[in-house]
Amino acid sequence: MSLSSRAAKVYHMQYREPLRYDRTVAGDELRVRWETPAGSLQRISKWAPGEAALGMAPHIVQFPIRARDDYRVFQRIAQSVRFIPQHDSFVAYDRAVGENGLPMVILGPDPAVFEEAVDAAQQAYRSMWPIVAESACALVMLRKLKLAPQEAFAAVGVLSESASANWG
Repeated sequence: MSLSSRAAKVYHMQYREPLRYDRTVAGDELRVRWETPAGSLQRISKWAPGEAALGMAPHIVQFPIRARDDYRVFQRIAQSVRFIPQHDSFVAYDRAVGENGLPMVILGPDPAVFEEAVDAAQQAYRSMWPIVAESACALVMLRKLKLAPQEAFAAVGVLSESASANWG
């Protein structure tokens, strides 16, 4: 007999209102839906034949973040979640496994990975700013603010003296 540790958790997630969370399983499909005042997100996952019976996780076929505005919704979800200790089920699983194995908890993904990816994207994006600052562009939109290029680039420290002279 094999035991799956997927049911043995050290915490459970609880969402604060006004967020609504719904988890639906129909056949080989798992749908998870979060509804917030900022909008809703849905993740759809599917199990390959026999995977659910083995306690395996389904494969994501539709990720919840599919458009730019979805990040705001995701932020509301993250602000709403609470992790509640639930050690009893893990202790019971550990006892059932006994000397035959060493149960583990998988934490993932490391938030630093996301931060590094965002930092890399910002650095790459900002590498174009001096190019735009040196151009003859008369108007730049930055984060929904319409500013003259010299104001926008001076604000972020990428305006060169030659570009400043072009607009002087």
